[in-house]
Amino acid sequence: MREISRRLGRTQRSCEPESGTQYLRRGIPHVLDELKIKTDIMRDQSAAIADGTDLEFSSTGFTVLIADLMGSILPTQLETSGLALLLCALVLIIVFKSFVYGLATLVVVVCGMVAELIFIFAKGWSLDIMTVMVAALVIGAGIDFGIHITHRFREEFHANGNGLEDALKNTVKNVGRALLAAAMADVKSMSETLTGYLFAGADDPKNVYKVGLGSVPFLLAFGDLMIGYLLITHAEIASAALKSGASDIDKPFYTGKIAAAEFFARNMLPELSGVRTRIEGIDLDVMELDEAAF
Repeated sequence: MREISRRLGRTQRSCEPESGTQYLRRGIPHVLDELKIKTDIMRDQSAAIADGTDLEFSSTGFTVLIADLMGSILPTQLETSGLALLLCALVLIIVFKSFVYGLATLVVVVCGMVAELIFIFAKGWSLDIMTVMVAALVIGAGIDFGIHITHRFREEFHANGNGLEDALKNTVKNVGRALLAAAMADVKSMSETLTGYLFAGADDPKNVYKVGLGSVPFLLAFGDLMIGYLLITHAEIASAALKSGASDIDKPFYTGKIAAAEFFARNMLPELSGVRTRIEGIDLDVMELDEAAF
């Protein structure tokens, strides 16, 4: 250890370049450019320390780990997303046995990904290890939503013999899953907004107050989302039971399940959009009041 300390002492001055001191002393970077600069400085100084000795150094730690991880994730995100969409299109075409219906279903996913990117850039968020992962969630949720919409439309258009316009109206009007998916998107957006407030608290601690102010509305909205999911799931089971020939005693029970789900989906779930707007517009006026005001 004394030998290592002696050799390090000879190169100690090279570890403190004026151009890099501000980055080395600012703690964990919050911007991708700072992350890369700090990682480069650490690696340059490791090489400078090792120069002229027979010692080997490598930079480690949270900063270097995240920089390497980001460097491998971000450049390949578009390629992997494109490949996923291509495979999804192939599966959808096989499932529906129709090129048109397969691509039409994929439109839902593409619209979801575009909306995600617009939201991220509108908020001024950069693409990082958290935001790039949302694309995978959007593809998964979008495919499920798209298949349900397309299946319902085919049922209205082909099985029920409705015209194109009537089939579209009935699909939009009666698809409980569609309303549930919209509510899910609202809750996801609330979660992203609150997470953004939390990360922003690293630069301005007052932003953490926004997380507290939005936590109760978010939890209530999440509860409504779960209730909607359970009601709609029960309604689908009840609908299947009625179609399969339920007894006269059970028919009122199943009918009630469907009516409850329809009421909740049409009257309660749309209110989550208002909660989402409230969370996105949270200010700190109430937190800045003097204690005497209370």
